[in-house]
Amino acid sequence: MGILKFKASQDGENTGKLLLVDEDGTPILAANGKQAAFELRGMESKGFKEAKFKSDKLFMDTLSGKNKKDNWVADLNRRISILVACFVGWENVEIEDGVPLEFTLENATMILREESEIFKQVDSFIADRQNFVKKTTSV
Repeated sequence: MGILKFKASQDGENTGKLLLVDEDGTPILAANGKQAAFELRGMESKGFKEAKFKSDKLFMDTLSGKNKKDNWVADLNRRISILVACFVGWENVEIEDGVPLEFTLENATMILREESEIFKQVDSFIADRQNFVKKTTSV
């Protein structure tokens, strides 16, 4: 019997699949009966780090008065841009009447802006490094 070991990717580019649920924990299902899911990268990924660097600069500009947007608006935009940078794709994501929603970063941004429960799920998933480790066994 092998011992389960976790091996994190050297470059942080492992992905994980987030199965989406509604506010009461019920799976969000597509018309085909399959659960909607996002394929995401974590906090160790290059995309996350680059987006965080850019958005931190914008946020500092807001605090210093160079950016005239309200601080809470700038903070929300910053957090959304960081999360969107972690998206790789999705499956079984639909809009009304079972019409598939094409994966684009713009559509990912729209979902995170409009669906606070999904925003929370993505934020929590990305923050948990165990969602992005490779499982290996040894004898």
